[in-house]
Amino acid sequence: MVTVCLVTLGVPATFAVTMMLPSAKQASHKAAAGAELVVNGGFEAGTSGWKVNRAAQRLVAGTPAASGKASGQLSRSGKGLVLVNDAQPTITSTTKGSTYTLSARVRSEGSPISGRLRVREVRDGKTLTNTRTSFETTSSSWTRVEMTYTSSVSGALADLNVVGLQVPRGTTLLVDDISMTVGSASSSATSSSAPPSSQSSSAATSSSPSSSAASPSSSAATTSSSPASSPSSTTSPTGGTAAGCVDDPMGIPGPGQTFLGAAVSGGVSIEQRESSFGATLPLHRTYYASGQIDAAVRQATADVNAGRLPWISFKEPYSWSQMSSGAGDSWAKELADKLKTVPGPVWLAIHHEPEKDGDMLLWTAMQRRIAPIIHARTDNVAYTVIYSGWNTFGGGRNTLASKWPGDANVDVTAIDAYNDFGVKRNGKIGTKHLDIRAYYVKLAAWAKAHGTAWGVGETGLSEAAAADQPTWLINAYQDMQDLGGAGLSYFDSNQNSVIDWRLNDAARAGQFKKALAGSARLC
Repeated sequence: MVTVCLVTLGVPATFAVTMMLPSAKQASHKAAAGAELVVNGGFEAGTSGWKVNRAAQRLVAGTPAASGKASGQLSRSGKGLVLVNDAQPTITSTTKGSTYTLSARVRSEGSPISGRLRVREVRDGKTLTNTRTSFETTSSSWTRVEMTYTSSVSGALADLNVVGLQVPRGTTLLVDDISMTVGSASSSATSSSAPPSSQSSSAATSSSPSSSAASPSSSAATTSSSPASSPSSTTSPTGGTAAGCVDDPMGIPGPGQTFLGAAVSGGVSIEQRESSFGATLPLHRTYYASGQIDAAVRQATADVNAGRLPWISFKEPYSWSQMSSGAGDSWAKELADKLKTVPGPVWLAIHHEPEKDGDMLLWTAMQRRIAPIIHARTDNVAYTVIYSGWNTFGGGRNTLASKWPGDANVDVTAIDAYNDFGVKRNGKIGTKHLDIRAYYVKLAAWAKAHGTAWGVGETGLSEAAAADQPTWLINAYQDMQDLGGAGLSYFDSNQNSVIDWRLNDAARAGQFKKALAGSARLC
């Protein structure tokens, strides 16, 4: 007999297990060839040894099973990611060059699910490598997924996950026979069921870490370097319908659905702006000091009730160093508890465009501290990070890897990027238009590789730019839509700015209004 055991955020809701489980292996590279390193990979002892990473996720042990009497069954309260994660790292100390074979059996109840079997090498809270292979489930039979993993470093933790992406409400990912053994399989890393985007069902494992995180479109195991702090990833765009109505609990739209909205200030209210356009803005960007939680919740509630998706930024109450050490935990808990009362989705950022405000390592550590608190206490809040577009991608750069809080901590990756044609900065007037699509391509590739949605938190153009390129803003929105972006917010303000970006003139307002007609909207 196997007792069903519910796990939420790694904490069992019941401890009734009818068979004793050996303590988790503190495995290292010294294990004998062929030795099994995973404990309870068949879920015959319930969910012991496994956990989930979000409040919205649910793990139970039950039937059907690929073998034995039980399998792990993953579902969630709303659309999004599900993940089963080893409660303790499967390997506690890697040795560079050691090889392991990983496998699992997967199946779905309900809709087909695309997912990944993966292992991450982690040291000091940072992910050094992320080796994964993709799969797609069916409801009619079990699919075996397998890959070979070779340690890239010594002295790291090796963390094992099975991840389901874009899991609809009412669909369950079944996982069984999770295994990790010492030594390589007879063939290269493969999955017996390739995802729709795959061109091949097998290929060799790549061992070259990539800070630009090229898209993992193949079912072959791939390795990348992607700094993170938690053994999880957040989902790619998931919710929505073909008609443009987004019903995802966190407001994450589906492919081809992109929110358009604005931050509106400088003598014009959002209601006045909407009146001038004859339509509600689907996305509303707002900004708050740390002591304005109640004001933010009131505005977010008003936004949702009006049909807008609130995207809010806060400044933290303490220094980045203090926040990363826990000084702001009570503030983050209060913020989360009040945001979860908003009757719809909220996108949240803490300290956007941080690059020139201090030590980015401390900012990143702060995000790693706050994001899990928000995620643990809410199901409706998408945690976003918003970088400076120029400091991230300008001049051919891609600095995302150096300031990434971790896949599990980020739901939406975003940048702020302005078209500086005709704008005077540092004594010079800009003569080139921003090629924002080039930024999108890099951002989309990173987001796909790391399982997040992506967007732009602020953009703007001058009157001169609108006159010189009458479709720049329309193209900026349509390019984002074509490339799978989740949201674009225009900075409709003259506050704290080098110029007046407001949509008060016919040229810019006309471009925005034309793009607005194609925007996704909350259901």
